[in-house]
Amino acid sequence: MPTDKQPELFEIDDVQLFAPGEWHLGDVWTAQDIARMIEDTHAAGIEKIPVRLGHGSSTFNPVVNGEPAAGWASNFRMVKDKLVGKFTHLGRVVRDAIARKNYSRVSIEVYRDYRDAATGRTFSNILKGVALLGYEWPAVSTLEELNALYSADGRTYRIITMNRADLDTDPDDLTPHQVIEQWCRSQQLDPNDARAYAEGYTHTAGGTLCL
Repeated sequence: MPTDKQPELFEIDDVQLFAPGEWHLGDVWTAQDIARMIEDTHAAGIEKIPVRLGHGSSTFNPVVNGEPAAGWASNFRMVKDKLVGKFTHLGRVVRDAIARKNYSRVSIEVYRDYRDAATGRTFSNILKGVALLGYEWPAVSTLEELNALYSADGRTYRIITMNRADLDTDPDDLTPHQVIEQWCRSQQLDPNDARAYAEGYTHTAGGTLCL
């Protein structure tokens, strides 16, 4: 019977997608290389890329075979030396699989020597997609796990293990908002983000913030 009920969709922000290092087939990436890839992706008019379940076969063509996107990744930015983004439009099945740690790692897919048909411009590296990894082992080993951002109760968290050295003042003398504001500054995040983090603040214990 037809229904007007909208499907439940979920988001995960602050997902670490890529980091500097020597990775697949000996490719060496610096923080500057990653920042340039973000700039070129935007310059090519690409604001979001599909999230898929695993990399799949190297011969699999999702355009021909009709593989659906499991979600979308967007809001690409650098946080310190890492590429970070936001997952949106995740269905409950995918969300629950992440919460159960069936998918705990990610791996980006990149277009090499991408040519923009509309402008004729060519870019060295453009973001193409993001794979959620379960059985497969990621090439980039320095990214935090997805479950560090997501919990089984359906809420989104940002789990931060923080040293007192990250703060200018003893945290016992600060309000939650002040703690997070100082942490944002130490992590080179936009100070305007501090209010949003503080609204999700739950507690501090043993140097860990649960946001």
